Amino acid sequence: MRYSVWDKEIRDNFDRRQLSHQQRSFLEGLLLCLEPGAYLSEHVSTANSTVVALTRAHQALDGHAAGGQPQLGLLKRCLRTAASTVAAGLPAHQVLGGGQQATQAHALLASLPSLLTGTTSKAAAAYAPQVHAQIGPIAAHIRTWVTSLWDGPALPPDVLARARGEVAALITLDGRDPRSLHVDLIRKGSRAVHDAASITAVLWPPLRSYHVAVVVEGAHQLEHLDQLLSGARQSPLHAPRAITVGAKELTAYAATITGPAVMVDLPVTAADPTTAVVRARRQISEALDQYAAGQRLVDLSVGRRAVTAAVDTRLEQHDLTSTSISIARPRTTHWPVSLRPALRSAHLAAAA
Repeated sequence: MRYSVWDKEIRDNFDRRQLSHQQRSFLEGLLLCLEPGAYLSEHVSTANSTVVALTRAHQALDGHAAGGQPQLGLLKRCLRTAASTVAAGLPAHQVLGGGQQATQAHALLASLPSLLTGTTSKAAAAYAPQVHAQIGPIAAHIRTWVTSLWDGPALPPDVLARARGEVAALITLDGRDPRSLHVDLIRKGSRAVHDAASITAVLWPPLRSYHVAVVVEGAHQLEHLDQLLSGARQSPLHAPRAITVGAKELTAYAATITGPAVMVDLPVTAADPTTAVVRARRQISEALDQYAAGQRLVDLSVGRRAVTAAVDTRLEQHDLTSTSISIARPRTTHWPVSLRPALRSAHLAAAA
């Protein structure tokens, strides 16, 4: 497997800046765990993260308060696991910043299993906001870690590894697209790794407003779309005065479409164009569920091409990419029939 972190342009940027071992280890490890094709043991999804642990604990408490799920035994196990994850990260928080906040979060999580007695739904409803209140301040501290990692003294390997995981998880939760991050590091060259401030600006760029346009196949018009999606606009294909962005590009893309289709654009706020496309496609796809419920025999789908536009930037075209394989194999050949609806839902969610 060839990781994009080993691309010549990025390595040349690092060489020109004469990065220290810790600086280079941090950036290379960060990009490696954000790589979409990384091995599971190296991927950000398996990284230990205080923010992720707190988020899971909050969701478990909130779900138990609302509907009794997860049940009490599983809820306590989730809380103990979250407390263990936060405890393992305390050395990194104490060295890099936010140690007091992380210690408070750990104390809260560690105390909850013994406090959940009696009417547990009411207790969970009371404690869920307290756990949620810990997430924002800890995330804010983690965003400042790059300065200590970049300009501070050498850190123990375990602290550096935990810091990479925390930063990578937060980048993922904030919706930063890994491929766009990789491209930004190449486009900005050595300026991207000039100092801690420039690194932070690349990892967490300011949010921008985008208009994302796609082709919806299966209908000439989506009635009441603006009521389902605030700010959404639509134009027929080949309209002389289309109001959607990227009309020329999408019309050319749709030349091979034989059935009815309509161009739709939507305003989205995101850190980069690729993330904007993902969010817009998801919102439009969810809106199409309403039309599918109204016309059950109609097949409405979002085309693979998208166009993004932001203020003072040129139009960018994006094609939905998918992974292929020579031989596809099922997870197992003996799934219980009762699991088929869940598998179907997971497949549809992935396709959306």
